[in-house]
Amino acid sequence: MLSKLEKQGDKWTFRYYDDGIQKRKTIEAKTFKDAQRLQMEFLISLKNKTNPKFPIAVKDFLEKYLTYIKMECAQRTYKSNKQAVEYFFKVNPHIKTFQGITFQDLQDFKTKEKARGQSINSINTKIIRLKKMFSTAKNIFNMIDQNPAVKISYIKTGKKIPRFLSVDEIEKYKIAKTKRDIYYLANLVSLYTGFRSEEVLFLNKQTDIDLPNRRISVNSKQEWQPKDYEARTNPITDNLYNILQELYKLAPKSPWLITDYTGNRPSYDNFTQCTAKVFRRNEINIKNATMYLYATHLPATFQCRACRSMR
Repeated sequence: MLSKLEKQGDKWTFRYYDDGIQKRKTIEAKTFKDAQRLQMEFLISLKNKTNPKFPIAVKDFLEKYLTYIKMECAQRTYKSNKQAVEYFFKVNPHIKTFQGITFQDLQDFKTKEKARGQSINSINTKIIRLKKMFSTAKNIFNMIDQNPAVKISYIKTGKKIPRFLSVDEIEKYKIAKTKRDIYYLANLVSLYTGFRSEEVLFLNKQTDIDLPNRRISVNSKQEWQPKDYEARTNPITDNLYNILQELYKLAPKSPWLITDYTGNRPSYDNFTQCTAKVFRRNEINIKNATMYLYATHLPATFQCRACRSMR
């Protein structure tokens, strides 16, 4: 039963209990119905906050959680989170409600994934995604009192020396006598800008590239956000200018710099696979290379011989 609303001028007040303590709430509303509605919303919010253990079905939780992270995360991060949490519930069909998940469930999941032959990096990535899910449920949704994932540890692994393209490999790629198609040229765009693969994929001719003023930028899009929401602008060197013109000619009608054979922007997975295959062409033959190695190599060696030659 709702507490009686009392009108005081243009405001309404009512009494309620919070942790056994009687309190008074004041709200502003023009009519009694508006005041009653606001009173109800407040009490429901209070109930959800102070009683977070109401069982919520896994399906309902996933819908709420995935909607939330879709708004908060970049597209690729959202996809990775979605795959990880959906997979966790798929292999744990005995879990019917979100609040029913225990520390032992998570520990067993980690053990089974390792026994199944999954790589350590894959398992640790899943743990990261699950930790985020529980953190959101506790700190954002107020659905749980205790986070069962807090004490779940990552599987330790030895650190490897990062792979970078050498100066000679960069020079070899630049002068290779190979087909100068979109994917070969896309790798060169990354080389001359230091942009990540996803940033190159989402370059728009109209909003990100200013050829007359020699500027190329990474900007947010409605359907995509750069990592850490970082927007930045680089100058367009002479070599990069020529590469961009080649790409413009390959897809003159598309607003996107990178397109597939249909004239549309390819999916991220298809794009990274195709750009990686370029390195394996007989006339290039650079082992274990991807566009990412350009983006990590360039900022750290901007004054090296290969980079000075790009100007």
